[in-house]
Amino acid sequence: MTALDDDSATGRVTDGEGDAANFIEQVADLLEEAVGFRVFPGTLNLDGVDSLDHLETDTVPLPGDPHCDGLDISPCRVGGVRAAVIRPLVPDYPGTKTELVAPVRLRTVLRVEAGDEVVIAAPGDCEPTPALNGHEADRFDGVVFDLDGTLVDLDVDWPAVHERLESLLDPYLDGPITDHSRVEVFDLAREHGLDDELEDIVGSAEVAGAETARKLPALSVLPSLDCPVGVCTANAEEAARRALDRFDVLDHVDSVVARDTMAADKPERETLSRSLEELGIDAGNALYVGDEDGDRLLAVAVGTSYCHVEQFSV
Repeated sequence: MTALDDDSATGRVTDGEGDAANFIEQVADLLEEAVGFRVFPGTLNLDGVDSLDHLETDTVPLPGDPHCDGLDISPCRVGGVRAAVIRPLVPDYPGTKTELVAPVRLRTVLRVEAGDEVVIAAPGDCEPTPALNGHEADRFDGVVFDLDGTLVDLDVDWPAVHERLESLLDPYLDGPITDHSRVEVFDLAREHGLDDELEDIVGSAEVAGAETARKLPALSVLPSLDCPVGVCTANAEEAARRALDRFDVLDHVDSVVARDTMAADKPERETLSRSLEELGIDAGNALYVGDEDGDRLLAVAVGTSYCHVEQFSV
C-alpha cells in the first residue's frame, strides 16, 4: 500500500471471482442502510492495500447467517464516487483482499481495469482521479451540474460588475469588494436593504453574458444522458435557462435551481437538496459535477458523489 496522506491510500485493481453479486443482492437492504446509497450488485477488488486506518469502520451483524459473524463496513470515496470497503467476517477471508461497493459499477464509470491504481479516500475527500466517463454518468440515478465554469462560461465582464457593486456598497464595504466572497457581498446588500439593486446589477450582467456564453465540453453529454438531469447554480435562473437554450440543451434539463429560485443560495446544502428533490432522486445515488471547491464541499455535505469538471471525461 502507498499512503498518500493521512486520509487516503492506494490499491491496484484485480479481477475477482464473480461471486460477489449474489452476496451483495442478499444483503442489499442492510448495506443501503449502513452506507447511505443503493449498492450496485458487485464489487471492485483491490490488492496491495495493507492499511485502511484512515477510515472509520462499523461492524454490522448478518442475521440468520451462521457462517459469518457480520460485515466490517468502512465508508470511503473512489474518484469522488461514494463507496465503502466491505469485509465479511469469515475465517477463510483472504487478508490481502479489499472489496469496494459503490452506487455504480466503478470499473465502467471510472474506466479502470486490472492493474490500475486507484485511491481510497476518506468520505469527505474527493480525489480527482481517475477520470469519470461522462457518457456513463447516467448509471447514477441522476446527475446535477453546476453551470458557469462547468457547462458554459458566461461572457460577463466581472471587473465592470465589481466596480458597480463597489459604488453601490461603498459605505458598508471593508476593503475592496474582491476581498469578500460572493455570499458575503449578497449578505451585506441584504443587510442594508440593497439586495434588489445588487440583483439587478449582477443578474442583468449574467443574462447578457448568457447570450454570448461559450460552451464547455461537459455540455455535449447532456442530450445523451438517460437519467434525470439538473442544474444547480449560483447564477440567476434566467441566465441559466438562456445559456442552456442558446446551445439547444434546455429541453434535456429537468430542473434548474438558481440563486433566485429559492431563499437559500449556494453553497447552502438546501440548494442541491432542492435539485435532487425536484428530480426525485436520493443523494446517495446521485452525481454532482462542478468546478470549484465549494461544489465539492456541497456534494459532501448533501451526500452525493462528486466529480470535478476537469475529471469529467467526454
